[in-house]
Amino acid sequence: MQTIILKIKILNVIELEGLSVKSIVSFVIADEKKNQGIIEQAEKLFKKKAIANGAPARGFDAEIGYNYYENGTYFVQLVWSE
Repeated sequence: MQTIILKIKILNVIELEGLSVKSIVSFVIADEKKNQGIIEQAEKLFKKKAIANGAPARGFDAEIGYNYYENGTYFVQLVWSE
């Protein structure tokens, strides 16, 4: 019997307000190439939360590469984990 080891990554959208966690939404990624749609969902959620908290809607896509947005005491970030 052969054991299959699946390397799973998690893409988290983490919101902080001050020093408190406001929310964490996690997306399971088993294969980055096959799960590109899930990665795009996480990026859209990140963008939506950032815009709802003051990020400029226009031109924000260029900033998504930083995976981080801050406005005063509000923070939202895309974080990969394994």
